[in-house]
Amino acid sequence: MKNRFLKISLISLGSLLLFAFAFNGFPKVTETDRAYIDSFLNEWKIKANTESIHKNFESEFAFVSEVQDSLLLTFKSVQRPNDSVGNMAAYFRHRSGICYDRAMILEKIFNAYGFDVRHIYVYFNTDSNTTNFSDFFRKGLHSHALLEVNTKRGWMVVGSNQNWIGLDANGNPLDLGEVRTLLKQASFTTAKPSSLGNNFFSRSEEHTSE
Repeated sequence: MKNRFLKISLISLGSLLLFAFAFNGFPKVTETDRAYIDSFLNEWKIKANTESIHKNFESEFAFVSEVQDSLLLTFKSVQRPNDSVGNMAAYFRHRSGICYDRAMILEKIFNAYGFDVRHIYVYFNTDSNTTNFSDFFRKGLHSHALLEVNTKRGWMVVGSNQNWIGLDANGNPLDLGEVRTLLKQASFTTAKPSSLGNNFFSRSEEHTSE
């Protein structure tokens, strides 16, 4: 009985690790991607030069913020076939998708201009119940994709449904763990006021997995 339990546990652990690696792939920027990234930035009238973007933290934040605002202003929330995920040519044609599409676009743009990025997947309840590990396998659990960029002051979370960025009132970047702590304390505020889209963590909003 113990051997059987151990075998099942090892298989389950291995499956979870493979699942984690599969969904944590690095967004490779191809030459085709780069051409469409440049097309997006030209259309949005964003002047991009890697050296000037990374001159200091303020210039990094300005670039991240401008790209985020431009994407949310021009990208409709419509679920598209999964085979278009990460396809910059398809994104440029259709201008639509949901949170993981917007996150992927932002990740590729920021990576193309010298930022290290981390793709983030979160799951959550919209009521007061705390989630636990087993909830990951529960049908109907709400989920969301967003990202972090590594700046000169550290990792900074970037919203994909709304144009908030993890930056506190003192100009310190916040990663998702720090944002989560502040949300639990009901004390999360950002230096950049949100003006576009919907927060995934706002209980006043109706949530979907976008």
